[in-house]
Amino acid sequence: MKKISLLSLVLSITMLSLVSSTSTNAATQTVRLNPTSVVVGTSKATFIDPNQTPPPPLVSGGEIQNPNNALVEDGQVAFFNPVNFISGAPNNSDSYLYVDYQKNSICEQAVITGVVVHARWSQQTVNEGGDPPVDQQDVAAGLFLLNDPTQLNYSFNLSTFAYTVNEQVFGGLIPPTVYNGSPSSTLTHEFAPVQTLPTLSELNNSNTRIYVTLGENPGGTTGELDSTWLEVTYDDSACTTPPPVVVDPPATVAPPKTGTTSITVVLISTLIALGGIILMARAILTDKKKSVK
Repeated sequence: MKKISLLSLVLSITMLSLVSSTSTNAATQTVRLNPTSVVVGTSKATFIDPNQTPPPPLVSGGEIQNPNNALVEDGQVAFFNPVNFISGAPNNSDSYLYVDYQKNSICEQAVITGVVVHARWSQQTVNEGGDPPVDQQDVAAGLFLLNDPTQLNYSFNLSTFAYTVNEQVFGGLIPPTVYNGSPSSTLTHEFAPVQTLPTLSELNNSNTRIYVTLGENPGGTTGELDSTWLEVTYDDSACTTPPPVVVDPPATVAPPKTGTTSITVVLISTLIALGGIILMARAILTDKKKSVK
């Protein structure tokens, strides 16, 4: 009788193992998508004047020293200095950095539920006469799907003074909607959610970038960027396959809680349990044969 009870216990453990393996439902996952590459770029302005022939487009861009320092949050900074021009930009008012980040590191069936843009940055304004610094309203760190991943296109109406970005803008640390003012004079971690949620396809698009602009000329304003990254929240309920492995740099990706992984766990648990049942059954039969003899 004791041996039969023990066998029942093994069967109960097996069932519990199967239930615990199959009932691991998907939950909300959060992953940090770190920067992978940077490009010092430009902006292109198209002027609209209904009263006369509009002037030609204006391309601008300022110098950024050590732009690769923005790839790692380590206190080593990329220095935005729009006073100095860059190649291909005959005019300049700001410095522009276009930051790519880890992509295709979330399973294809996932649904994006939240995106937060992070930046660890600072900005310094040198004003003549000792006046206090003035907030620079064009400071930004936002998620953009660009026509050209190295250039922001916008238009400016000379009659209405309306400024329109001719790109797909998801948002982030962008004034005046979310972010008002300038970064601190010391490196400060700031973040804001996007205003328009991208789909996973848009998030993985090769032309989607974190657009960062700091500094201003004229005005003697310079900026520093330690790093910028995305915090992405998603639902992996529909995931059936694990996300692809990102080798360089390593992605911080939560393993899927459904699909292939769960099936594997169930099979392993089942095999282990069946092995235990077989061994127990053999022990019972051996004891019975000995008792008969």
